Amino acid sequence: MPPAVDRFLNGTTMYRVVLYALFSLAGVAIILASLGLISQSPVGMVISLLLLTATCYFANDVLAKLFHAPSNPESSSITALILFFILAPASTVLDGGIAVFAGTIAMASKYFIARGKQHIVNPAAFAAVVVGIPTGAALWWVGTPYMLPFTLIAGGLIARKVRRVQLVLATIGAGLVAFTAYGIFAGGDLTPTIASFFLSWPIVFFASIMVTEPITAPGTRKAQLLYGSLVGIFSGIPLHVGAIYSTPELTLTVANIASFTRGLRRRLIMKLTSVREVARETYEFSFEKPEGVAFKPGQYLEWTLAHDKPDLRGIRRYFTIASSPTEEDIKIGVRIGEKRSSFKERLHSLQPGDEIVAGVRGGTFTLPEDRGEKLAFIAGGIGITPFRSMVRHLIDTEQERDVVLLYACRTYADVAYADLFAEAKEAFGLRTTYVLSESREGAPGDAEKGFVDGPMLARVAPDFRDRTWYLSGPDAMVQAYRKLLRGEGVSPARIRTDYFPGF
Repeated sequence: MPPAVDRFLNGTTMYRVVLYALFSLAGVAIILASLGLISQSPVGMVISLLLLTATCYFANDVLAKLFHAPSNPESSSITALILFFILAPASTVLDGGIAVFAGTIAMASKYFIARGKQHIVNPAAFAAVVVGIPTGAALWWVGTPYMLPFTLIAGGLIARKVRRVQLVLATIGAGLVAFTAYGIFAGGDLTPTIASFFLSWPIVFFASIMVTEPITAPGTRKAQLLYGSLVGIFSGIPLHVGAIYSTPELTLTVANIASFTRGLRRRLIMKLTSVREVARETYEFSFEKPEGVAFKPGQYLEWTLAHDKPDLRGIRRYFTIASSPTEEDIKIGVRIGEKRSSFKERLHSLQPGDEIVAGVRGGTFTLPEDRGEKLAFIAGGIGITPFRSMVRHLIDTEQERDVVLLYACRTYADVAYADLFAEAKEAFGLRTTYVLSESREGAPGDAEKGFVDGPMLARVAPDFRDRTWYLSGPDAMVQAYRKLLRGEGVSPARIRTDYFPGF
């Protein structure tokens, strides 16, 4: 992926990336239809897009007020755009009515098919099931040869942003095997069957844009691979009970319902208890822990903070939980500089007693089960938060682990949680090295000046090739240090990186 594309992805929230990708894809589709390359009516497409966007926006706004929930216009627009690619364009009054009904059903499903204020099914998929079975309106016209190159680009950008390429490949791969096996069994030839799967079936759009939805998909890698494989298999073969077939939308809806118990499927309303500055321009926000909340050290939550006049980055972020499961509160660490988003501006203004909404627990950046495995952490700036959670957990559970921590900041004033790492040294022998790029003033005598490099790795951990490395921080730093480790002979299988969909 070109550096400019990665910079765009890293500087844009997940919802914005999906919204931009779908909007661009819709524009391409209308142009192709105008050129006669797609059989759908371009006028009908435009009417559908307008009807779906308006319906989803207003229905979501009304329902959010009725249920006293934060309204996210980006989410409603994304649902409208997905339905645009699934439903028949509004070439007749009936088609237009179906579009309005589908948009309303999609938004209603977020509030009525929910548990703990967290929706269970993909809204667009559910709406397509409801209107598609009796009317046949779920055409999935996006699955055409001329759309495929553009769908690959849009879907690829989304999959890269949310770091769920493996989930996409599992869905497509399993679907291809099932579809091909069924086609050959039915008397088809191999090559035409495979070509049909990609050129006439909406698998790329379905896998990269719908199956990857963070709220309804599992949050761990193994569960994602199983989930994607099963969705791919059952959406790729025409199983049916009477007149009801295993369409992509029905398969995804059933998979959503089957998998929701594996993740955090409720919204958490948490009250702020305290705020403290733990490093220069870095603040720790502590919230009351709701009853029954469970997570592993290193996992993240999606945080929603409604506020007036949100900027282009919206009202949602993903933050790693900085606290340990052993602690009585939920903590996050956030860097809030002079140039701040509207989200961080509102977060910074919160007072004890104010509430924030969280949900969508996920992440596989967690400690290995083997307590004898030697570990090494590299943190950059606020990327220290998952390690704060892990270290606190190791202390509280009295685990003996061989861990080395390299903490990279500009100056020692930017270092957070130094007292905790000193405590961990006494508790289980944590070896911490502060790597300061600008100044060592105020730092311990063994602090390093500059950046992590090969000789430094050998100094702080002579057995560094035998350790499992965890990297957390800005994406550019993570990629640079992953390249360094691989260049120094560390196996790729021993390198784990922290990433969550958005920030």
